[in-house]
Parts: sequence; C-alpha cells; structure tokens
Amino acid sequence: MRSKKAKAMLLSILLAASLCLTACGATEKTPDPTTAPTQAVTEAPTTAPTAEPTATPTPEPTTAPTAEPTATPTPEPTATPTPQPTATPAPVVSDGSLDLTSRISVWGQDIGVQNDDGSITFEGGLVDKCAFPLPDMINSGDTVTLTVKVKFASADDTAVRFYLTDDSINNCTEEIIAVPNTAEEVETTVTLKAAQTATAVMFASASYDVKLQNVTLCSIVISGTEKEEPAASQDSGDWLSAWATTEEKCNLSGSTDSAMPKLALEGTTIRQIIRVTAGGTQIRFRLSNQYGECDVEVNSMHVAKQSKDALADGKGHGNSKVDMSTILPETDVAVTVNGQTSFVIPKGKVIFTDPVDLAVEGLDNLAVSMYFGKAPTTNITGHRGARATTYQMKGDQTTRETYIGARETTAWYFLADCAVLCPGGKAVVFFGDSITDGYGTDASYLGKKPDSYTRYIDYLAKRLQANEETKKIAVLNEGLGSNSVLGAYPTVSGKQRFSRDVLEHDNVGYVVIYFGVNDIGKVTNTAKYDQLIPEYKKMVDLCHANGIKVYGAPITPFGTSDYYTEAAENLRTMINDWMRSAESGFDGIIDFESVLADPANPINLLYEYTKADGLHPYEGYSAMADGIDLNLFLE
Repeated sequence: MRSKKAKAMLLSILLAASLCLTACGATEKTPDPTTAPTQAVTEAPTTAPTAEPTATPTPEPTTAPTAEPTATPTPEPTATPTPQPTATPAPVVSDGSLDLTSRISVWGQDIGVQNDDGSITFEGGLVDKCAFPLPDMINSGDTVTLTVKVKFASADDTAVRFYLTDDSINNCTEEIIAVPNTAEEVETTVTLKAAQTATAVMFASASYDVKLQNVTLCSIVISGTEKEEPAASQDSGDWLSAWATTEEKCNLSGSTDSAMPKLALEGTTIRQIIRVTAGGTQIRFRLSNQYGECDVEVNSMHVAKQSKDALADGKGHGNSKVDMSTILPETDVAVTVNGQTSFVIPKGKVIFTDPVDLAVEGLDNLAVSMYFGKAPTTNITGHRGARATTYQMKGDQTTRETYIGARETTAWYFLADCAVLCPGGKAVVFFGDSITDGYGTDASYLGKKPDSYTRYIDYLAKRLQANEETKKIAVLNEGLGSNSVLGAYPTVSGKQRFSRDVLEHDNVGYVVIYFGVNDIGKVTNTAKYDQLIPEYKKMVDLCHANGIKVYGAPITPFGTSDYYTEAAENLRTMINDWMRSAESGFDGIIDFESVLADPANPINLLYEYTKADGLHPYEGYSAMADGIDLNLFLE
C-alpha cells in the first residue's frame, strides 16, 4: 500500500508527463550553451550559437556578432482595417457542455472508453481521477455551476466526486461535491467555488483508494458562473495601467530555477525595477498571490524613483560606476493597503494598494521595495522573463539608498500592474509569447544584458512618449515565454489567461494579438487550424464586447529554426490569411511579418535580425516598433 505522500508525488509526475504530451509544441528546452535557442524559451544561452538552420539556410558568421547589424530597410506597413462584426459578450466561462474527449487521466492506466453518444465509461477499476479542462480559467473566489449526468451500472459501484483543479492537480475548491450511487442515471447540479485559480473539473471516485469501475459520465454542462464581487479599488475612473506583466509560477524547474529568489523571502527585502510607460500624478499597484500556497505577509513596502545616474544617459543600460539598485531618497514613499503599512496578500488573491502620492513621467523607472514576513517558498507568483535585475537583501532594507552585496535575479515577484492617475489615457495590451516577452534582449553572446529595455514594446513606448499626441497611450506587456494559445505550459494556456491579462487592467483601449507560433511549430499537418481559429475569434469577441479595439499581428516566419516543417509553414500561412480577412473581425493588422521577413525568401526572418536562431528577432525589435502606425492608437 503506497503512502498518500508517495501517491501524491507519483500523481504529479504522471500529470506533468500527460501535459507535456499535449502542450501543443510549447515545451521549453534547457538551452544548450553551444547552440542558438530555437524554442520559445525565456533564458538566453551564454555563448554564441553554432546550430545549423534546418530550412533554406542563410549565411552564418563563425562568431556571434556584437556590433549592431546593418539590416536591409523594410517599408513601414500600414494597418489594414477589417469590418467589425456584431459581437456577443463572452462570459468568463462559456456556457455549454464540456468536451469530454479532451480529458487527462491523472491516476491509473487509461482515460476511459469513449461511447458513440459522447459519454465516457470508466470500467475495470483502472482510474480514480480524470480531469476535464475548462474553456476558461476560474479565478479564486469565483463560482461555477455544473449540471452533471452520471450513470452507475450497479448499486455496488462507488459514488463519485467533483471539484476544481489546476495544472498541478491541486484541490482548488472550497468543498468537494459528492454524487451518490443510485444504480441509475443521476442528473444533479453541482456548484463549486474556487479557493484558488482553477483550469479543470476533476471527476473522481468517492474514496481515495477506490478506482472508478463501471461508471459512465454522460455530460458536464456549465450552466453559469459568478465572479467574486470586485474590490472598490478596481474601479478604473481616471486610472491608467502604465506597466504590467503576466503572472505565472516561478518554480517550474524546482529550487534551482533561475527565476526563484536566491534566499527564502521571509525576513528579506526585494527591490524590483519597473518602467512606467505613461505619466500621472499618483500611482497604485495591483499585487497578486494567485499561485501561492500560503498568504504573503508584507511588513513594509516602499516605492521610489530609480537614480537617473544608474540609467547611463537614460538608455536603460547599467553604469558600472553607479549600482542599478540606487534610488532617489527624496522620492521614497511608503505604500499602504487600507491605510496600513503592513498587510497581507491572501493565498490565491489579488489586492490593490492605496494611491501613492508620487508623480511620475512616462519612461520613469520605479524601484519597488518589499520586506516580507511569512511568504511562499514554492509556487511563487511572479514573472520569469523580467529581463530586469531584482535585488534581495536580509532584513528591512526598503528605504536603503543603494543595495551593496545584494543577491540578484531577473524575475519580478507579486507585481501584476502599476497604474497612474492619468485622465483620458488609454492602454495598449500586447498579448503574446516569448517574442513579446523580449526573448534575447539580454542574450550575453550578443553583447546584451538585463536592464536594456530593448523589447519591441520598449521601443514603441519611447515613440509614443516622444509624440505629444500619444503621450497618454501606455503599453502593457502580456507576453509569456514558451506559452501557446492551446497549451497550458508554463502555467496556464493563452486562451485561459486572455480575459485576466486584458480586462483586469485599467482603461484598456487596444489589444494586439501576436500569438500562436508555439502552437504550430514542428507540426506534421494543418489540423490545428480548426482548433486555433475559434480561440482567436473568442479573443476578438471579448475585446469588442468590452469596447476594446483589437489588432491582429500575423505569425512571423521561422524557416531557419527547428520549428520549421512544410506543414508548419502551410499552417502559418492559413492562419495569417484568415487574420487578414474580414471574417476574422480584427479592427486592423499590424504587419510584423512584412517588417521581419527576408525579402529574398519570405519564409525566413531576415538573417541580420535573427542570426542563427531563426525564430526570435533579436536585432529586429526596434524595426518592429518602427513599423507600427501610431495613428492606430488614436482612433
């Protein structure tokens, strides 16, 4: 008889294996220091790449260049407007039946038998749990009502249970609901409240040690959802989100993950640097503990402007003479929640701080210092791809001017959004994967380093702030390395996080969807077209239902990367053609494809932009920003 601890460990291993098999090509590889990265990973290698391209090779230098390339100029694309359809509001979870064919056995030997009527029969005592993914993520505090039909073959069959779960098969509900055996078909209503973020419904036997045997699950129909009442501080008013990042788990690779704090958070201070993309007279923060296994106790939190001397002529690169952790003491302000200088971010929750009397300008760098009491040691909510240095020291160092001897990481923790008080402002959300996340902007083999602010979004923010008409347009980076539209890796799928990563920000006016390459890379046929197009349509409809303009950015080429197959290129073309069509409903097209493609062979990125990588446009990020018509954000 296995112990419960051993069973739990085995269960996690089995689920991880199942999810990896279905992650839609989004599996992240550990970079080989002798080759260029060709997957949508988030950590750049430390040496120059030497891997040969796999399709239509272009000349490759023998060493990694450190000088800026002299790329062939490409013309600035213009947005192609497309008619807007009449949108139907999209709820958090779409009403209707769950697809019972999309299931994962998380214990046992099989996933049940598919019947002609769509039901699933579990027989032979081989399964005791089976997860059915939800079409959209359920947030902590929300409830979902299910109408379920279950058929028992005999009175001897075990009863069954339903609860919400996440990608790590945690119990994410406040209560597990049991459906008793009546030796006949049972239809009942099950209401489940999420105690933390959930992505699937778990169908399980009533007893931990009893397998599902001769039980048929006929249907699971979502008949309604109810969101937890938002806090009053969530009202946008004149607030404008001016910085944001995608929340995810930061311990995907265990305690050695480069994104994890170097010390346990409890009893330490972390100083994180963020850049706001629009100005305002006050600021406030949204703090997230969405994935934590316990509350986060913040004993003290301060914000200050980063020293201008640390920015090396304002370009964002570190100066060896001035530590990048340095703040301007005269700008230092305590951050409070409900008037208290110490506060808690509850497990699975998001909170807002009180407004802070600190006037900022667009492109100001802010140092956010947090001194922790009790805090999670695993499932830390943050963002791995900060590409900005975070400093950690023991004790309360929230007001210290410069951190000397600090431990360093390049991840953000618990910060989800920084808003500024800016009447009339609008935010543009860029929704995507590693290219949007800025992969390669800190690649040491190209002479790059963290704190460079050279993502395409950073270049766009500079263009917007340099133009008097667009100074109140903020840009938000909701890119997530290795993520795909359909697959849950690394934390949650793109289709599940879209609502959160768009609607939870203040005064969003525009969304740019530049997403899908991890879904289509290496495919051997074009079948995913029929899976991806409905998800893009849902995103477009959700934006329109909330008064948001949405622009499509066709998937850029990857002909010299190991993502390339003939089928992948065909699928890319099919998706891009649909995006440009009136059927898509996009309000316009931002044509990164034309900006980055090699004119001599458009299935490839221009070599000067990508080097031997073939997928990520390391040296093309500024060209991408220059290729965006700023008038798109004045309509």
